[in-house]
Amino acid sequence: MKRDLAWYLERLADPSWLCRLEPDEGRTVMDSSLNPCHGPRDCNFFLRQEEEGWNVLVDYEGAGCLTRFWTAGDFDGNLEIYFDGSNVPAIRTTLREFFSGGLAPFAKPLVLDCPDSSQGRVSYLPIPFVQGCKIRSQRHSFVLLADQCAVIRGC
Repeated sequence: MKRDLAWYLERLADPSWLCRLEPDEGRTVMDSSLNPCHGPRDCNFFLRQEEEGWNVLVDYEGAGCLTRFWTAGDFDGNLEIYFDGSNVPAIRTTLREFFSGGLAPFAKPLVLDCPDSSQGRVSYLPIPFVQGCKIRSQRHSFVLLADQCAVIRGC
């Protein structure tokens, strides 16, 4: 079964899919900027830092789909999204532009800016990938939640 953008959008449009438990289709993984010491601030905790102040927010391996990407904090930095082991970002923009709802295909109602999203910013646009997905940002005052539907090998 091919898991492309159309497949994920079809499921997103079908409310009955929300109540299905289909463990053979994959698993949901959530990443966040949670304080690893369980302190009072859950921002600025990233997987790692790379050159020129880039912070790696998520780095998924294998097939899957980014199903939710939520942020709060400073939105004046840059954002890069890499797919399938590429050294060149497939998406390179600012955080503000990405979550503005005006950058195709990241548009309303699947992408919401602060006034529409409880003062955070969120994208529900499914972003499928085959071999992996890495998201980087150049901001330091940043809170993150990201959900991935990881595909189980053979599905």
